[in-house]
Amino acid sequence: MGKVNKLYMDVIYFLLTVLFFYTQLHIAIEFAWQKSISLSTLILALLFLKIGEAFHEFFDAGSIRMWILMAAFASIVIIFNPHYLFFFIFGLSMMKVRSTVAKYSSKKVKIVARTLGFLVAPLSSKTIYLSYVIILFVACLLYRDLGQIKLKLKLYVPKIKVNFPVYWTMGLHHAHYFAYAYTIPYLFSIRTDIPYWLMGLIFYIGWAAYNAYEWFLKPKWRYFMFGHIIALIALVGLYYSNNDIGISFWWFMTGLGGGTVYMLHSFLIDQEKSSSREMLIAEGIGHVSGILAWGLTSLFLSLEYTLIVGAILAFATTAMAIYSKNKSLNKVHVMEQKTL
Repeated sequence: MGKVNKLYMDVIYFLLTVLFFYTQLHIAIEFAWQKSISLSTLILALLFLKIGEAFHEFFDAGSIRMWILMAAFASIVIIFNPHYLFFFIFGLSMMKVRSTVAKYSSKKVKIVARTLGFLVAPLSSKTIYLSYVIILFVACLLYRDLGQIKLKLKLYVPKIKVNFPVYWTMGLHHAHYFAYAYTIPYLFSIRTDIPYWLMGLIFYIGWAAYNAYEWFLKPKWRYFMFGHIIALIALVGLYYSNNDIGISFWWFMTGLGGGTVYMLHSFLIDQEKSSSREMLIAEGIGHVSGILAWGLTSLFLSLEYTLIVGAILAFATTAMAIYSKNKSLNKVHVMEQKTL
């Protein structure tokens, strides 16, 4: 690839990320307030979107131009037909394009774009949506250097065994989050008088807490464990809350607790280059597992019970963190003994 136009890449990554997060929250809001889709349709759409995301992490292949066209096709189709197959294509192709563009962009762009994606999620104008999608993907295709990128065929499978406990902790964290996250719009719709058009802002409250202290709090296992105990307590609080102030407070606290997830990358024993991709695989599996748990609980028990499932998984995450810490200390001790 030739010399990268950083500003162009930032803009494209920004627009892609807005669309990506808008789509996921929008269908949950549509279900909760408008009842325009069924619960089973919502579950399948989100489940297969997450399967597509996770599948992306296991391999690289194909030209970016091909993935751009697939992402454009899926983005347009799902607004008219929310079939799970198209959500799978959307999740897979959007991740291929976003992950490629992200290499030439910054994390700050992602944070701001995700925020905007959540804020505008209640909007449901098909005209605006289609115009946005067309402009976005035409901009992607017009950038010749981006379109010429071809991903060399490569398969990824977690192999660094000493990191497996941390991978499991990462997977459980994300399973805990997605076991309840898409219940939040429903909870506000049935227990409060907050209008649906504020749901994007309300949903962002939980995410804002995720980025509250990464810039100053040094990673430590005890902080991570304490954070997930906070998340557990907050989920129980959410289960029993029946007003907008209480639900908003406990929703914010779930993010404040779960936001310690950034620390896990520092706890890897072997931090060779492939470990970052293996962590992403663990994260993707956690997404799918969490949505699956959320869907099964919603269908066979109730949407409210997903909060309890999330709390149970927060406890499991804490327990796994204790195990991971002990394994890490033992491994480091063994390595030190070998060097003596």
